Amino acid sequence: MTSDSDSPGSTSHRRTFDFVVVGDGTGAMVTAATLRRHGKSVIRVGAPFPHSERPVGASWSPGQPPTGFTAAPAPARGLSLHGRLMALPLSGPDLARLLPPARVLPAGVALARARASSAIAAFVGGGREERSYKDWVCYRFGQPVYEALFAPYASARFGDPEHLLCGVARMVHGERPVGGSAPPDGLFTDGETLDAVVTEIREGCVRTDRGDLEGAVVADLAPQAVVARWQALPDATLAIEAGRLHARDGIEVHLEGALPAGMAEVHAVGAPFFRAVAYPGHVALHLAVEPGAPECSEAPASLARRIVDAAAAAGVHGLRAEGAVVRRLPRHHPAWQTSHLTRLRTWSEALVEGGIEPVGRVGLVAPMSLAAIAAYAEDRLVHGASLRDCIRHHVEPAARDAEARPRLSDFVSR
Repeated sequence: MTSDSDSPGSTSHRRTFDFVVVGDGTGAMVTAATLRRHGKSVIRVGAPFPHSERPVGASWSPGQPPTGFTAAPAPARGLSLHGRLMALPLSGPDLARLLPPARVLPAGVALARARASSAIAAFVGGGREERSYKDWVCYRFGQPVYEALFAPYASARFGDPEHLLCGVARMVHGERPVGGSAPPDGLFTDGETLDAVVTEIREGCVRTDRGDLEGAVVADLAPQAVVARWQALPDATLAIEAGRLHARDGIEVHLEGALPAGMAEVHAVGAPFFRAVAYPGHVALHLAVEPGAPECSEAPASLARRIVDAAAAAGVHGLRAEGAVVRRLPRHHPAWQTSHLTRLRTWSEALVEGGIEPVGRVGLVAPMSLAAIAAYAEDRLVHGASLRDCIRHHVEPAARDAEARPRLSDFVSR
């Protein structure tokens, strides 16, 4: 790294790195850590835009949420369905108890038919085309189970499941990846970051209110955010395309308390939040809403009280609204929607031609695991694999035979 500084606050202050990673989320952190592990000089701009996703409200006590990522076994998961909380994986009787009595028999018959159809297709070849989230689920579990479990969950997390591509279902409900969803090789530390406002992004340079950062630009930013700061947009139609790459805003509500029965993670159906994750002394409840929804501007204290009541109704009791912290994550929950993949390829190729490498779940507008984010960054940025190969391998991998019969008892794999 080199520097020709005047003063840290001077706009003429310049620093040079192998890579400049722009983004404030997990994708940017994992990508930066992956590059550092391969000996690259990296800086991450941790607060890319004004009014970035920052904790609002009182500070955590006694501890803070973890800032790194560690390889760990799969957490103990639970499922809350309309107030009934059970540990995953579920048994057959558990699944029957989760459904209304009138739907148990139709659900069982549909599930058996789906399994038989899948087995026959595996034996004789063929099968049916799957394009949507609904297609993927119904082919494996039947329409009644889709309507009772999967559709309300997908609606809360990603939006209308009728418009979601099957890749969303494969990512969330498909075969669990070897090694879990955490990045490999142990702890990923965040390393050097710069708390600054990005004013301009161009090939080889990120301009901030604290000086210029020179190096290969890597962005874990929503396409709309890149368009707003990209100074070399080659085609005006790309701005229109970027607006069609859909992502919902994320909201984390951090509350004092614990999850029941020693669970580390609870997925909820029929609640305002879709997931609750435990860390020492606290629980983070995750919401996903459309940009501009009332929750995006709701006062933290009001939102915290409402989520505490919702958690109790979902079977998670004892959480406290006092001292809550609300963290807002713009464009944090991407989803593969109709025509998404065509737009994603066009957008990503245009970025690369302009000298910006998209990475991470936000930058690639794809629900990727942390392990997949790290592997994508390594293949693309360290080993120089082609963009199309990286997208095909990590973002939209080919279907595997094991996906034909995932276990309903797991419900979510990542």
